[in-house]
Amino acid sequence: MNLGLQPLCIKSLSSKEVVRVAAGAHHSLALTAQSQVFSWGSNSSGQLGHMECPSTVPRLAKMSEGIRVWDVAAGQQHTVLLADGDCFQPILYYSGQQVRDGASSSAPPETGGYTQQPVLLPFCMNLGYVSSVFAGGQSCLALADRNVMGFIASLHELAAAERRFYCKLSNVKSQILRPLLGLETLGAALGPALNPLLQTLAGHFSRLCHLTGQHSVSLTGFLRRGRQRDVKGLVMLEHAATFLDTYKEYCSSVGNFLVMGGFHALAKPSLDFFGKSPELLQRLAESSEESAPLSDLLAFHIDVLHHLVVNIIKA
Repeated sequence: MNLGLQPLCIKSLSSKEVVRVAAGAHHSLALTAQSQVFSWGSNSSGQLGHMECPSTVPRLAKMSEGIRVWDVAAGQQHTVLLADGDCFQPILYYSGQQVRDGASSSAPPETGGYTQQPVLLPFCMNLGYVSSVFAGGQSCLALADRNVMGFIASLHELAAAERRFYCKLSNVKSQILRPLLGLETLGAALGPALNPLLQTLAGHFSRLCHLTGQHSVSLTGFLRRGRQRDVKGLVMLEHAATFLDTYKEYCSSVGNFLVMGGFHALAKPSLDFFGKSPELLQRLAESSEESAPLSDLLAFHIDVLHHLVVNIIKA
């Protein structure tokens, strides 16, 4: 790989909402607000979490469905990822050259001395509530709070729920709302009265989505700070008026669109578009019914635009 003597902009990550970066000996990691991990550099030991070898441009690490990463660390030839799983207690993933701690017999599965994609560390559930991970040389470190009850547990539960919520909102925005707004037939279907109302609704939803992402990142950072925590510094508490005002504006735009018959007018162009990919709606709706009517799935996601955001206030 060519060595750069000056910092260069990584343009492929400019729109990814990167919130954290880490650098190992010969590889780098970038974590986004949507809990995605991009990696690039040397992949001699599988430390990038994907099969590209080497990778000169950032590529997504291969994580299992539903795993949301919220902290990353890079060592000499390995990567450690802190993530949310099926429960609120954090879990650890590892990729790269094996690292054995003299105090523990636990180690990642062997694949010729290294892993080829991130694997779950089975002993992580015994560590308590891990709040951050570190790596350097051939070592790893996890900072954990053994107090599994009360305030710490509640914080982790809230942060995990908020990260999941933001990922959900982002998927609805990018995979449903944005494609709908890009339909060439949308203007004719809605007419000159409804189209501006939908644009306004979409703008307020995007704003709420952005604020939710900020709150999620704020909560995650709050957990990482350990004993230096000050709950008053959370974004939602510092800027509560902004959250409430934006939510009121969004509710007003939903009401205006509803009373003007906007959702009814939106049904046909939406079904014409999403009818080509019903599995997308099923996946985002987390529906197990393969034969669920498209109209029901679409109605669910239109409903999401309103009811999911209520969680911002509840949080």
